[in-house]
Amino acid sequence: MRLTAGSFRELHWHTADEWSIMLEGNARITVLNPDGTIFIDDVAKGDLWYFPAGFPHSIQGLGPDGCEFLLVFNEGMFSEDNTFLLSEWLAHTPPAVLSKDLNLDSSAVGSLPADSLYIFPAALPRSLAEDRASVGG
Repeated sequence: MRLTAGSFRELHWHTADEWSIMLEGNARITVLNPDGTIFIDDVAKGDLWYFPAGFPHSIQGLGPDGCEFLLVFNEGMFSEDNTFLLSEWLAHTPPAVLSKDLNLDSSAVGSLPADSLYIFPAALPRSLAEDRASVGG
């Protein structure tokens, strides 16, 4: 998979464990742990990561040229159909439930994406220290 600088692989999780090796560039990985803590780190060429099945995670390409990485799953029959996207969950949850659960005004809920985004462009993130501090890490 390749991500341009700033672009995101949206928050998602799998039914299989995910390993990856960074082939080129730099990325920021974010993982939501079962205890509610958030792990954030930057990875570079040659680095590895591991996301256990069911752990929500996202990947963002960093500057200057984004990143390229090889994904490996521990199930031979693994399919992207066994990946759950945050945008899919949002698209299939009633707006009134989203408004209440996310503590958002109904107009804000109406502007959430109706389709799966999968990978989307974004600005480069703040520094790693700032991102970690924003989640108490």
